[in-house]
Amino acid sequence: MRQGLAAGVCLLILLSAGVRAAALDLTVHIGVRGQIPERLALDAVAEAARIWAPYDVMIHTPQDASPALAQQDVTEPTAQRLEVLIDEEAPSGEGEYGLGAIRFAPNGTPASTVSLHLNPIRRLLSLSALSGGATMLVARSDDDKMARALGRTLAHEVGHFLLRWTHHSPEGLMRAEYQRSVLAAPDPAAMNLTDVELARLHIVMASQLLDEARKKIARRF
Repeated sequence: MRQGLAAGVCLLILLSAGVRAAALDLTVHIGVRGQIPERLALDAVAEAARIWAPYDVMIHTPQDASPALAQQDVTEPTAQRLEVLIDEEAPSGEGEYGLGAIRFAPNGTPASTVSLHLNPIRRLLSLSALSGGATMLVARSDDDKMARALGRTLAHEVGHFLLRWTHHSPEGLMRAEYQRSVLAAPDPAAMNLTDVELARLHIVMASQLLDEARKKIARRF
């Protein structure tokens, strides 16, 4: 009881001082199936990082140094790990435009692995396919659009993982279905969190900070 009370007091002091509840450092480990360019995967991670950066979520690969916190009033980041598998096609049952997926346990806990499906994204973007069954990007502009679309699909699945929620909203990052224009547009303004989702993210991040405070206090006694 004393340890839990002390951790709670620490969190209250932190919040009352105007410090954000926590920053979150998410390391993304990429795995691929098929002929998928490494550059495409890295650009997709960079796009997902761009979308989540305004919410104090730092996304990077293990090769990247953990980004330094730009603001002095943000606490040390909470570190998490996510496995991302990029393959060609969605499994049967996800539909022609099943762009990505994450599984949830019966208790509502998200898996730490997400899958992204390249060909459904290509079909949605109406990119050209070459004969022989091998799909390739045919122009730099297509390459940029594909990286953005793949990164935004990743950012959506990251949302399920971080929010610990199967929820979809009518608009924004967590919308259930994407139009081509939203996935490919240079400006990611449409990929935002709703007020409800942002509130849930703050609760989740604060809860993680409280758990870490409890662990630190437990190690002292």
